[in-house]
Amino acid sequence: MAGKIGLLIKAIDNTKAGDDGVGDKARSRITHGIYRISFLSPSTLAFRQRREEGVFNTVNSKADLDALNQNEKEFLERMKKRLSIRKINAWLDEQGGKDHILIPEKLITGEDSYIRFIYALLYGDSRKNFGYAIENAEETDGLSIKAADYIVPDIKFRKNKEYAGDKT
Repeated sequence: MAGKIGLLIKAIDNTKAGDDGVGDKARSRITHGIYRISFLSPSTLAFRQRREEGVFNTVNSKADLDALNQNEKEFLERMKKRLSIRKINAWLDEQGGKDHILIPEKLITGEDSYIRFIYALLYGDSRKNFGYAIENAEETDGLSIKAADYIVPDIKFRKNKEYAGDKT
């Protein structure tokens, strides 16, 4: 980088002195790829074009405010659909988690249940307020298994006894 800056200074200095083409040779050796031009020269558009200063104290238009409100509504709808700890706990309860230990082969039946299974793995591994504990299967020692065309860890979900319910 320092070498290119030095060549650039020489090229500009030689161009000002009018040295009969030496500056052109130096400029042609400086290739940098900035602004999609092959070299810098006094005639480069990057130096000739002046940018207009923006007006930052104008009031937003009604169309901008409507678009912002629409984006906010869409964001809130996405957040309502998010798979929270409470929703994953309820899903595991619906799958029979209150009565018996849950295994991936019974939980995963398609893409939606696979996504819920992944959330359950993440919550079980990282959250203390999750209603299920993750256990490795004894016979496979945590190897991967196939459940509904997905390769997943061979684990079990067991309902936590001390978990009192919806604290999320």
